[in-house]
Amino acid sequence: MSVLSPPRGTGETKTTDELVVPARHPWRWAGTALVLVLLAQFGHGLATNPGWEWGTFTGYFLEKSVIDALLVTLS
Repeated sequence: MSVLSPPRGTGETKTTDELVVPARHPWRWAGTALVLVLLAQFGHGLATNPGWEWGTFTGYFLEKSVIDALLVTLS
């Protein structure tokens, strides 16, 4: 059986200073920025595109029968 580290309590002291450096992930930041830009473009297009006809959507969505069905579903 091999031992990867010395057993505890042997009285050995470390002769080298060990410095822990966090891993750097520059592409993670670039990927996050890209995803945020794409989400902003999608949201802007969704809100400003006249093809979605938000007035018609709200007209149908706020009908009394739809609101009643939503309340039944939630209860």
